Amino acid sequence: MSLIGKEFLSSVYPIFDVLNFLVVNRDVVSVANDFIKEYGLPPNDALILATCKCYKIECLATLDVEDFKEPCVERRFKEENVY
Repeated sequence: MSLIGKEFLSSVYPIFDVLNFLVVNRDVVSVANDFIKEYGLPPNDALILATCKCYKIECLATLDVEDFKEPCVERRFKEENVY
C-alpha cells in the first residue's frame, strides 16, 4: 500500500470509533417501501428517510433538498440544507 493510502486510512479509521451505525431491518425496509409508493422516492432516499422515522431522528441534513422536501414537510421532519 502506498504512503498516501496508509496516511488516509490512519486518519479515517479513528472516525469510525465515534460513529453510531444504525441497522436497516425489516421495519425500516417496510417504511421505505411505503415512502417509495407514496412519494415516488428513489430507494436510497426512501431508506434514509425510513431510517430517520424508525429511529426517531428529527433532523435530516442533505444536499438533495428537492427529493426530501415533500415527505419531510408532510411527516414533520426538520429539514436542513447543508452546503
